[in-house]
Order: sequence, then structure tokens, then C-alpha cells
Amino acid sequence: MGVVEVGLGGRLDATNAMKHKAATVISKIGLDHQSFLGNTIEEIAREKAGIMRPGVPCVLDRSNPESVRKVVADYAKEIGTEVILSSMESSFLDELSEEDFEPHQWQNLACAYTAFQLAYTKIESPLHQLLPAIQNINWPGRQQTIDIRSITGRREPVLLDGAHNTQSAEALASCVENRLRGNGKVTWVLAASQGKELEGILKPLLRPGDCVAAVQFGPVDGMPWVVPMASQDVLAACISTGVDVLQQHNGGSDISGALRWAVTTAAGGPIVIAGSLYLVSDILRLLRDAETLKSPPLDHP
Repeated sequence: MGVVEVGLGGRLDATNAMKHKAATVISKIGLDHQSFLGNTIEEIAREKAGIMRPGVPCVLDRSNPESVRKVVADYAKEIGTEVILSSMESSFLDELSEEDFEPHQWQNLACAYTAFQLAYTKIESPLHQLLPAIQNINWPGRQQTIDIRSITGRREPVLLDGAHNTQSAEALASCVENRLRGNGKVTWVLAASQGKELEGILKPLLRPGDCVAAVQFGPVDGMPWVVPMASQDVLAACISTGVDVLQQHNGGSDISGALRWAVTTAAGGPIVIAGSLYLVSDILRLLRDAETLKSPPLDHP
């Protein structure tokens, strides 16, 4: 069995070339890629629903609004299949506590569990073997704790997250408020792709008193159409959310320099890197290269 992720949307996605689908999954829908998928979550839901196939059950995240659920249900009826809402009601999951997960993680886990129950039809289920994996999951670039000591000398951990739309920004904001902010400021290192509605992304994240370093991620291999938003435009969006101009830094394309500024400014306080998965990639690459330089050369006979 394989889990194959849709690249963009669903109706016109390459994954529809697959002939044997055991189940399809539509997770929580938010506004993103509007130029391709539509300007409302209902229009986007219709595009996403295009992954469904006659007779193949579709798992839908039950936390989607009623309008999305109706769009998906109507299309399922049109093509001849059923929609099953995600569920965590199982004795198998008794060892897990919802309190140990962020809300979106729990919702995604419900989708994965429900889909597995539909797709895996053998008598003996390996689900019990997956509990340790669920409890210790580490998803790079999604609320990932990293050590940037090799780049900046900072000993305190830093939060790295690829939040790049309003929905993912709200999930990140919940994490930051609950785990990091306390009563103090947060120092941010932010980037964004050109064309993003950045103010909507920044609104749940930034607070007056926060500090922001804006940067531009580097070229994306094989995707020359992906262009970073100019760092000064990122800062302009930050001003509109209430961040003082004196608490900003224009890092341009110097990501390492922006990290050093953030470390100095934070003075041991929380630092969050966010706004783009392409920035996440650049950060992880910087860390990998720095660790490689630190490693002693192998001795060869």
C-alpha cells in the first residue's frame, strides 16, 4: 500500500492517473493557491473532490465547515461513491490523549486512521505497531524544534514551521501562544512567496512588541516560477499588523545574517522561523552544511 499526496487541487492533478485507489482523503480545506483552485473554500473543495472515484470511499475531515461537506457530498453522490467523516472513536486510540497534540494534528490523525481502517482489509492489523510512531512523530518543517548553534552560537532551541497560508498560520499561532510566548515578545524570521496575501497570514502570528527579520529564500530547483517576495514588502505587511519599524530588520537574501540578528535581538527569548516551506528548505540546508563543516574528515588508509 502507498500513500500518495496530491500535488495541487485534485480534479486536474496527476494522481488521477492512478487506477487502483483503496480510499481517498480530503483533509481540512483552507484558502491557498486561489489563482489555480478558486477564491472560496467551496470552489476549492470542488477541485479537491476531483480525486474521488466511483465506488472508492472518501474520508473527509469532519472539522470542515458544513458548506465544504455539502460540496463534497454532492459530488460523491454525482459520481456514485460515499463520504465518510473522520473519526477517532476506537479503543486502539485509548492510549493517545488529544491534549498531547495540536488541534490540526489530531484532525489529521483522525483522517489517517479512518482511511487506514477502510483501505487495509486484512484480518490482522498492524495498527498497534504504529502507536510509538504516532507518539514520537517528528515532521520536518512543521512545528519542528531545531538547534541553530552551529550557525549562530545560540543554545536555546528555535521553532521552524512552513506555515504559508491563513489556516496553517492559525495552527502555528496556537502553538506559539501555548508553548512559547508567555507574556513576552517573539522574534520572527519570515519569508513568503510572491503573490501571497501576507497580511492574512501575519495577522494571527504577530503581536505588538514582536521583532521581525524579513528574508528572501533562494532559487528553488526545477521551479523557476517560484519567486520570493521582496523582504521590504514582507516588512511593510508587518507594519500593517502593528510591528514597530524600529523592531524590524531587512535581511535581504542573507538568511544567516538575519538569524544572527534574531539571536541578538531575542536575547534568549523565543525565535520562530516561518512563512514559507522554501525558507524551511534553506534553513535545513544551512544547518546541514554547517554540521558537515564541523564533522572531522574520515581517515582513509
